[in-house]
Amino acid sequence: MEFYWNYIIKNKEWLFSGGGIFAITISYYLVRRLFNPDIKKTESSFKNSIPPQDGRNSPDPWETIRPPASRYRLVTGKANSVSAAVQFHNYEYALNGHAHPLNLNGVKVRCEIEFSCQITNPMDAISALGEYALNILPPRFLMQARPILEKYTFTKLRKEREKAASQILNLMKPQFNEAGFALLSVTISAVDKV
Repeated sequence: MEFYWNYIIKNKEWLFSGGGIFAITISYYLVRRLFNPDIKKTESSFKNSIPPQDGRNSPDPWETIRPPASRYRLVTGKANSVSAAVQFHNYEYALNGHAHPLNLNGVKVRCEIEFSCQITNPMDAISALGEYALNILPPRFLMQARPILEKYTFTKLRKEREKAASQILNLMKPQFNEAGFALLSVTISAVDKV
């Protein structure tokens, strides 16, 4: 042990410079991977990771709401952490959006909607819905916001978008809470005829 302390004292300028910190970090990462290759990772995909009881593949929650001409595609990946910062999610009801356009009394409408949320319980966020909650909550948010938005006419929605956003916030808050997130705000921005 004394050997290591002497080495650190003799080489402190190099060790604590940018190059030394980089070398220490890489060494730590490699040793960690060597001794623990199966580090648990949080799957960041929209596909349900728990297969149903009958053995079929689980349906993609986005498939039921995404229009065929959508310009948005699923991107899957893995992460070994979840963000504790406030997160903003923007979605679009449109012919080429995340979900089919709104039907406001026979008028097809493009609408942009955003919500912000923050993790409150990491364990619930990872496991309460069978996978990472933000893989399930956005399509659910869009599906459950649609009936509220479609109660309005085009003109009324443009004028009362704050009221509609407040109704959606009140509807979705409990579901986000159960999934380990606090739903902080809902904003309806663009409302245009298709």
